[in-house]
Amino acid sequence: MSQVQDIVAGAEIDERWLPPSPHREKILEKIALGRAHIEETGHNQPPLVYFEDGGMMELPRVRWAGANQFVPDMSAEGAARQTHYTDVCGSIDELKRIEAEEPARVQSDVAHITELLDDIQHMMERMHRRWDVYKEAADALMAAAQQMQAITGPDVPGGLAKLEEMRRFLLEHPEEVAANVPWLHQTAEEVRSVAGRNEQTLYAYREAWIEAGASYLHVKGSRAWNPDNGQSS
Repeated sequence: MSQVQDIVAGAEIDERWLPPSPHREKILEKIALGRAHIEETGHNQPPLVYFEDGGMMELPRVRWAGANQFVPDMSAEGAARQTHYTDVCGSIDELKRIEAEEPARVQSDVAHITELLDDIQHMMERMHRRWDVYKEAADALMAAAQQMQAITGPDVPGGLAKLEEMRRFLLEHPEEVAANVPWLHQTAEEVRSVAGRNEQTLYAYREAWIEAGASYLHVKGSRAWNPDNGQSS
Protein backbone atom coordinates (compact mmCIF):
# COMPACT_ATOMS: atom_id res chain seq x y z
CA MET A 1 0.00 0.00 0.00
CA SER A 2 1.35 3.45 -0.96
CA GLN A 3 1.86 6.29 1.50
CA VAL A 4 -1.15 8.10 -0.02
CA GLN A 5 -3.30 4.99 0.35
CA ASP A 6 -2.14 4.65 3.97
CA ILE A 7 -3.20 8.22 4.72
CA VAL A 8 -6.52 7.80 2.92
CA ALA A 9 -7.27 4.61 4.83
CA GLY A 10 -6.21 6.13 8.15
CA ALA A 11 -8.38 9.20 7.64
CA GLU A 12 -11.24 7.18 6.09
CA ILE A 13 -11.32 9.38 2.99
CA ASP A 14 -13.24 8.23 -0.08
CA GLU A 15 -10.64 8.46 -2.85
CA ARG A 16 -13.21 9.68 -5.39
CA TRP A 17 -13.28 13.06 -3.60
CA LEU A 18 -9.53 13.60 -3.70
CA PRO A 19 -8.19 16.36 -5.96
CA PRO A 20 -5.78 15.49 -8.78
CA SER A 21 -2.03 15.22 -8.28
CA PRO A 22 0.04 16.97 -7.00
CA HIS A 23 -2.72 18.62 -4.96
CA ARG A 24 -3.93 15.34 -3.45
CA GLU A 25 -0.50 14.42 -2.10
CA LYS A 26 0.00 17.88 -0.60
CA ILE A 27 -3.39 18.03 1.13
CA LEU A 28 -3.04 14.46 2.42
CA GLU A 29 0.36 15.38 3.83
CA LYS A 30 -1.21 18.35 5.63
CA ILE A 31 -3.98 16.10 7.00
CA ALA A 32 -1.42 13.51 8.14
CA LEU A 33 0.44 16.26 10.02
CA GLY A 34 -2.76 17.16 11.88
CA ARG A 35 -2.88 20.64 10.33
CA ALA A 36 -6.15 20.03 8.53
CA HIS A 37 -8.97 17.55 8.92
CA ILE A 38 -11.91 16.18 6.95
CA GLU A 39 -15.56 16.45 7.88
CA GLU A 40 -18.34 14.69 6.00
CA THR A 41 -21.25 16.81 4.74
CA GLY A 42 -23.80 14.17 3.80
CA HIS A 43 -24.45 11.24 1.49
CA ASN A 44 -22.85 11.68 -1.93
CA GLN A 45 -21.72 15.20 -1.01
CA PRO A 46 -18.07 16.29 -1.17
CA PRO A 47 -16.42 16.40 2.25
CA LEU A 48 -14.97 19.63 3.56
CA VAL A 49 -11.36 20.29 4.52
CA TYR A 50 -11.02 22.42 7.66
CA PHE A 51 -7.60 24.00 8.06
CA GLU A 52 -6.10 24.62 11.48
CA ASP A 53 -5.93 28.36 10.83
CA GLY A 54 -9.63 28.73 10.04
CA GLY A 55 -9.95 28.10 6.30
CA MET A 56 -12.54 25.76 4.79
CA MET A 57 -12.68 24.22 1.30
CA GLU A 58 -14.38 21.37 -0.52
CA LEU A 59 -11.89 18.51 -0.68
CA PRO A 60 -12.09 17.89 -4.47
CA ARG A 61 -11.55 21.61 -5.15
CA VAL A 62 -8.46 22.03 -2.97
CA ARG A 63 -5.43 23.18 -4.93
CA TRP A 64 -1.90 23.51 -3.62
CA ALA A 65 -0.61 27.04 -4.27
CA GLY A 66 2.97 26.47 -3.15
CA ALA A 67 4.66 26.46 0.26
CA ASN A 68 1.97 25.80 2.88
CA GLN A 69 -0.83 27.60 1.07
CA PHE A 70 -3.92 26.09 -0.54
CA VAL A 71 -6.69 27.76 -2.55
CA PRO A 72 -10.01 26.44 -3.87
CA ASP A 73 -10.68 25.76 -7.55
CA MET A 74 -13.78 27.85 -8.20
CA SER A 75 -13.86 27.27 -11.96
CA ALA A 76 -16.42 24.45 -11.89
CA GLU A 77 -20.12 25.13 -11.52
CA GLY A 78 -21.84 24.48 -8.23
CA ALA A 79 -18.92 25.49 -6.05
CA ALA A 80 -19.98 25.98 -2.46
CA ARG A 81 -18.98 29.06 -0.49
CA GLN A 82 -15.39 28.50 0.56
CA THR A 83 -12.59 30.60 1.96
CA HIS A 84 -10.15 31.82 -0.67
CA TYR A 85 -7.17 30.96 1.53
CA THR A 86 -6.40 28.55 4.34
CA ASP A 87 -5.75 31.28 6.88
CA VAL A 88 -6.26 34.93 7.76
CA CYS A 89 -2.72 35.77 6.64
CA GLY A 90 -3.44 34.67 3.08
CA SER A 91 -6.56 36.82 2.93
CA ILE A 92 -4.78 39.82 4.44
CA ASP A 93 -1.91 39.45 1.97
CA GLU A 94 -4.37 39.39 -0.94
CA LEU A 95 -6.16 42.49 0.35
CA LYS A 96 -2.85 44.29 0.69
CA ARG A 97 -1.83 43.24 -2.81
CA ILE A 98 -5.06 44.55 -4.31
CA GLU A 99 -4.75 47.82 -2.39
CA ALA A 100 -1.18 48.32 -3.63
CA GLU A 101 -1.36 46.89 -7.17
CA GLU A 102 -5.06 47.15 -8.16
CA PRO A 103 -6.59 49.94 -6.06
CA ALA A 104 -9.35 50.53 -8.61
CA ARG A 105 -10.54 46.96 -8.03
CA VAL A 106 -11.74 47.95 -4.57
CA GLN A 107 -14.55 49.83 -6.33
CA SER A 108 -14.96 47.61 -9.41
CA ASP A 109 -14.98 44.24 -7.63
CA VAL A 110 -16.82 44.90 -4.38
CA ALA A 111 -18.04 41.29 -4.29
CA HIS A 112 -14.50 39.89 -4.12
CA ILE A 113 -13.38 42.43 -1.54
CA THR A 114 -16.43 41.58 0.54
CA GLU A 115 -15.70 37.86 0.25
CA LEU A 116 -12.14 38.38 1.47
CA LEU A 117 -13.37 40.41 4.44
CA ASP A 118 -16.04 37.78 5.15
CA ASP A 119 -13.36 35.07 4.97
CA ILE A 120 -11.30 36.85 7.61
CA GLN A 121 -14.32 37.22 9.88
CA HIS A 122 -15.34 33.58 9.37
CA MET A 123 -11.87 32.24 10.14
CA MET A 124 -11.40 34.43 13.20
CA GLU A 125 -14.81 33.44 14.56
CA ARG A 126 -14.19 29.76 13.82
CA MET A 127 -10.84 29.81 15.64
CA HIS A 128 -12.50 31.58 18.56
CA ARG A 129 -15.18 28.86 18.73
CA ARG A 130 -12.37 26.31 18.74
CA TRP A 131 -10.78 28.19 21.63
CA ASP A 132 -14.04 27.84 23.55
CA VAL A 133 -14.00 24.07 22.91
CA TYR A 134 -10.45 23.86 24.28
CA LYS A 135 -11.38 25.85 27.38
CA GLU A 136 -14.42 23.67 28.09
CA ALA A 137 -12.33 20.52 27.64
CA ALA A 138 -9.66 21.95 29.94
CA ASP A 139 -12.30 22.44 32.64
CA ALA A 140 -13.42 18.83 32.17
CA LEU A 141 -9.82 17.61 32.41
CA MET A 142 -9.27 19.66 35.55
CA ALA A 143 -12.34 18.09 37.13
CA ALA A 144 -11.10 14.61 36.19
CA ALA A 145 -7.65 15.39 37.62
CA GLN A 146 -9.16 16.65 40.87
CA GLN A 147 -11.29 13.52 41.03
CA MET A 148 -8.16 11.37 40.70
CA GLN A 149 -6.23 13.38 43.26
CA ALA A 150 -9.05 12.82 45.76
CA ILE A 151 -8.85 9.03 45.39
CA THR A 152 -7.36 7.29 48.41
CA GLY A 153 -6.20 3.71 48.43
CA PRO A 154 -5.59 1.03 51.08
CA ASP A 155 -2.43 0.38 53.04
CA VAL A 156 -0.81 -1.89 50.46
CA PRO A 157 2.57 -2.09 52.27
CA GLY A 158 0.68 -3.13 55.42
CA GLY A 159 -1.21 -5.77 53.46
CA LEU A 160 1.99 -7.12 51.97
CA ALA A 161 3.51 -7.25 55.45
CA LYS A 162 0.53 -9.35 56.62
CA LEU A 163 1.01 -11.62 53.63
CA GLU A 164 4.71 -12.02 54.41
CA GLU A 165 3.85 -12.83 58.06
CA MET A 166 1.43 -15.50 56.91
CA ARG A 167 3.96 -16.83 54.40
CA ARG A 168 6.68 -17.25 57.06
CA PHE A 169 4.31 -19.00 59.44
CA LEU A 170 3.01 -21.45 56.83
CA LEU A 171 6.46 -22.30 55.49
CA GLU A 172 8.38 -22.29 58.75
CA HIS A 173 5.80 -23.69 61.18
CA PRO A 174 3.51 -26.01 59.21
CA GLU A 175 3.08 -28.24 62.26
CA GLU A 176 1.34 -25.37 64.09
CA VAL A 177 -1.24 -24.57 61.40
CA ALA A 178 -4.09 -26.54 62.97
CA ALA A 179 -3.73 -24.66 66.25
CA ASN A 180 -3.66 -21.27 64.56
CA VAL A 181 -6.46 -21.51 62.01
CA PRO A 182 -8.45 -18.51 63.41
CA TRP A 183 -5.40 -16.26 63.23
CA LEU A 184 -4.46 -17.49 59.78
CA HIS A 185 -8.00 -16.90 58.52
CA GLN A 186 -8.11 -13.42 60.02
CA THR A 187 -4.76 -12.56 58.43
CA ALA A 188 -5.89 -13.91 55.07
CA GLU A 189 -9.07 -11.79 55.23
CA GLU A 190 -7.01 -8.71 56.06
CA VAL A 191 -4.90 -9.37 52.95
CA ARG A 192 -8.08 -9.91 50.92
CA SER A 193 -9.51 -6.62 52.21
CA VAL A 194 -6.45 -4.68 51.11
CA ALA A 195 -6.54 -6.32 47.66
CA GLY A 196 -10.27 -5.62 47.32
CA ARG A 197 -9.86 -1.97 48.22
CA ASN A 198 -6.96 -1.76 45.81
CA GLU A 199 -9.21 -3.05 43.02
CA GLN A 200 -11.80 -0.37 43.85
CA THR A 201 -9.06 2.26 43.77
CA LEU A 202 -8.01 1.15 40.31
CA TYR A 203 -11.64 1.19 39.14
CA ALA A 204 -12.02 4.76 40.40
CA TYR A 205 -8.89 5.84 38.52
CA ARG A 206 -10.05 4.02 35.42
CA GLU A 207 -13.40 5.81 35.41
CA ALA A 208 -11.70 9.18 35.86
CA TRP A 209 -9.29 8.43 33.01
CA ILE A 210 -12.18 7.39 30.78
CA GLU A 211 -13.75 10.80 31.42
CA ALA A 212 -10.44 12.51 30.65
CA GLY A 213 -10.04 10.45 27.48
CA ALA A 214 -13.57 11.33 26.36
CA SER A 215 -12.71 15.02 26.73
CA TYR A 216 -9.58 14.54 24.64
CA LEU A 217 -11.41 12.60 21.91
CA HIS A 218 -14.12 15.27 21.79
CA VAL A 219 -11.49 17.96 21.23
CA LYS A 220 -9.44 15.90 18.78
CA GLY A 221 -12.35 14.87 16.58
CA SER A 222 -11.08 13.53 13.26
CA ARG A 223 -7.77 15.39 13.48
CA ALA A 224 -4.57 13.34 13.09
CA TRP A 225 -2.91 14.30 16.36
CA ASN A 226 0.28 12.63 17.53
CA PRO A 227 3.48 13.84 19.28
CA ASP A 228 5.38 13.96 15.98
CA ASN A 229 3.00 16.43 14.33
CA GLY A 230 4.28 19.53 16.08
CA GLN A 231 1.94 22.49 16.42
CA SER A 232 -1.63 21.90 15.28
CA SER A 233 -5.05 22.95 16.50
